[in-house]
Amino acid sequence: MTTDSSARQVVVVEPRPASWLTHHAASELAEYIRRMTGSAVIISGTPPESNDRMTVIELSLGSGAERLRSLPGAENAERLRDGFVISSQGPRRLTIAAVAPEGLLYGVYEYLERCCGVGFFWDGEHIPERVDVPVDGTDMAVLPRWPIRNYSLPDGWGLAKYYMHFRTQEHRKLTAEWLAKRKVNLSILGFGPSIALAGESAARVFGLDDTRPDNFTIDGYPGVLDYPATARTKLIKDYLDYCRRLGIRFIYGFCYGHVPHQFRDQHPEYRYVGNLYDGIAAIHPDDPACERWMRRFSSDIIATYGTDHLYHDVPYAENTADDDLDQSFRLKLNASLHLAKLYRELDESAIWSMDTWDITFMRTFHKGPLVWTPERVEQYFKSLPLDMMLIYDTWGDEKPSYKETDYYYGARWALGVLHSFQGDDHPHGDLADIIRRIQDLSADPKASNCQGIYVVAESTGHNIVFFDLLTRLAWNPDCVTLDDHLSGFARRRYGGELMLPALELLVRAVYSGGGRWPIYKKLGCHAGPSFWWPVFEEKEVEDDGYAALPNEIGLLRQVVESALEHRERLRGNPLYVIDVSDWCRTYLNYVFNWAVLDAYRGLKAGDVERLRSSAQAARECLKHIEDILSTRQEFSLSAQIDRCMKVPGTNPYLPWYMKKHAVNVLYATNENYEQMHWFYAPRIEVYLREIEKRAMHAVKSINWSDVEERLGQIEKRWLDGDITVPEKHRFGGTTMEAVEQAACAVNSTSLRIMSQEHQARNHL
Repeated sequence: MTTDSSARQVVVVEPRPASWLTHHAASELAEYIRRMTGSAVIISGTPPESNDRMTVIELSLGSGAERLRSLPGAENAERLRDGFVISSQGPRRLTIAAVAPEGLLYGVYEYLERCCGVGFFWDGEHIPERVDVPVDGTDMAVLPRWPIRNYSLPDGWGLAKYYMHFRTQEHRKLTAEWLAKRKVNLSILGFGPSIALAGESAARVFGLDDTRPDNFTIDGYPGVLDYPATARTKLIKDYLDYCRRLGIRFIYGFCYGHVPHQFRDQHPEYRYVGNLYDGIAAIHPDDPACERWMRRFSSDIIATYGTDHLYHDVPYAENTADDDLDQSFRLKLNASLHLAKLYRELDESAIWSMDTWDITFMRTFHKGPLVWTPERVEQYFKSLPLDMMLIYDTWGDEKPSYKETDYYYGARWALGVLHSFQGDDHPHGDLADIIRRIQDLSADPKASNCQGIYVVAESTGHNIVFFDLLTRLAWNPDCVTLDDHLSGFARRRYGGELMLPALELLVRAVYSGGGRWPIYKKLGCHAGPSFWWPVFEEKEVEDDGYAALPNEIGLLRQVVESALEHRERLRGNPLYVIDVSDWCRTYLNYVFNWAVLDAYRGLKAGDVERLRSSAQAARECLKHIEDILSTRQEFSLSAQIDRCMKVPGTNPYLPWYMKKHAVNVLYATNENYEQMHWFYAPRIEVYLREIEKRAMHAVKSINWSDVEERLGQIEKRWLDGDITVPEKHRFGGTTMEAVEQAACAVNSTSLRIMSQEHQARNHL
């Protein structure tokens, strides 16, 4: 591939007649070329005569794409639709060809990324400066490995950085564009029976009044009313319309039998399902009213929002629905058969999407006898209309079930990658392992009915290295290696390989099966293992991670130091600033975890000085994390509350809802600035002061009950009070200045940790 520096004008030729999507592809190509080169770019409907001062890139539908039909997989119409050919046609002339507009758009993005070095990321883009665009010596014909590349966008009520629900229309537009740039062609949108999820459809069908304030929660989770029904409907419709223009289809998530809480109060005559999470109202599938109301609701959703003929439901997931396990299984099966029949009657092209999470969840987390025995699992799937189904193996990256079910008995299915469990936003995962697993699936001859990859994230907007890799693997995993991914990531994100050593260290520290929850987030969370908060006597575990932390801290220290070596050269790259601040916070989190665990060890050993020293180190880490968060607007929950409350007619309980989401059973405990200031740090301070007091009185133990009431008071203040942080508490400089100050301050502690570890090893 060569670059001709003499060309100063670029002509992008679009197919005629142009559709919205083909014109969008041409416009995207022209805009990125202009931003890379500063050249004048013309979009034309006809190829111009060649001259020495002109580069011509022709976008073509049909003509030039014939090679795709001879590639493996071209017999699948969906894979063929998304494929493309990029080929040089002589000096300063290039053709990007496809059989469909979707493939043409993907071809444009592939050219920009692979040939020009543009980086498309969730949190922004890197656009390199070039003298000209490369056209000579390029030749590729590409089909995706599978027809489906799904990326789920969780609809939580927390920060828009992590969750979809309160993203603005502009933020949603950027999200849709990123999905297209990463060649994602499917997502899911939940339509529960509330105004917050279904907008005007829920109001019409169930007679809901969006002018009445509503603070109802389901198992403590918000909520049922946010914006007025018309505002919520517009937000949903505009997003769907734009995504569909980009070739992204949607699965509609339904909950068979579920009705609003007001409905249950108004209709006590109906029979309802028991043994559900607190607040869920679901009409029993044996009651004829269930099918009647579900038909009305589903029909209204389709009429209001259109349809891509994909409908998702798994009846009573994470619930037994009945004390008797045989009855529980019968309920789940009967509801499934009813909903499949309903979807077919509503839409003759309906595909029922379901997942395996209920099976996995019950086996992994439910205590007591199992609903989902192997015999019931087989009976369940073999009773369903598999010809209309698309099943995804929810936790397929770690707990796959497709082999247990003989690859779902011939149904279409996909592999799910469940990442960021419980909204986990700290860097974690195993890059090499996920590459191996998806490549093994691709090569498995028994997996011929696999339709692709589902990225099943419980929060998004973080873990960029991992999620970027997943979109590559979903498109075509067969030639991906970890080294190739890291070097390509560095070039696309930072414009070269300066940051590659830092990325390689980061993989060793947290992306090789590691990644640790910060203890301050999970202190008191009962929805998980004991080692999330092992600094109480009754929560002690044999391996609390303490022994491994010095090595991981040492690696993270090197990550930050390596990244900061390039701060002068890369300071103007906002993606670099984001990453260095994230990595520094991770470094601080790990030092914090060690310090709290060491303070607890000081308590048990009766070593007051050790306890005090480590407790102070823990406090300093939290303060530096707060300082970094304070410099970045995307971490501010107060700013989000202020923005959302400006929508006329918004539910006055909305601020409480957002704060509740952030702390409810400590499940989705993400990083945000105000939560660090008012919730995480004060709770840790209560703990540290308590163990310091106990040590002074020669008490060598602490239990959860010793601090539980005071921690509850902090939560009450968080929920009921103003969470605006006074300006004096904010860091007075830039993000990079906060990072540099934090890294310098914590290095002495990390060196002490590693020195102690070295001395301990020598002693052994």
